[in-house]
Amino acid sequence: MLRPTIVFILFDGEESPAGTPDEQFEAKGLRGSQIASRRYSNAEAMILVDLVGDRDLAIPREGYSDERLWARLRVAARRSGASRAFPPREQPSVLDDHVPFVRAGVPSIDLIDFDFPCFHRSCDDLSAISRESLDATGETIMELLLRL
Repeated sequence: MLRPTIVFILFDGEESPAGTPDEQFEAKGLRGSQIASRRYSNAEAMILVDLVGDRDLAIPREGYSDERLWARLRVAARRSGASRAFPPREQPSVLDDHVPFVRAGVPSIDLIDFDFPCFHRSCDDLSAISRESLDATGETIMELLLRL
């Protein structure tokens, strides 16, 4: 039996060049994911793991995230005992590395906790990270991958 291929990609170039107006972020930023989305446009799914280590982890569905894939993630979270980390509510849409995949027609979800108090601050270091949150995220993703 053939098993599906899982590709891990570490994106670089999310930020747009200094001085780029916000309205040009999608065109001039997300450089790594724009290239990868063309290469993997036939992917079955894309899971963006971004800000998942917060001690008080709560990752609602991000607005651009695929509803069906998100529902499957919630089932996986229940199976892995991590339902609390993925509450059944929605947060606003954000231009992030999943958007080029969404535009390419790949079902995509962005796992991002915007309530992380150290977001883009100097306190964003390993002391702000929770092993339990990382474990809940990893176990949930593993459970989801087993059933894709």
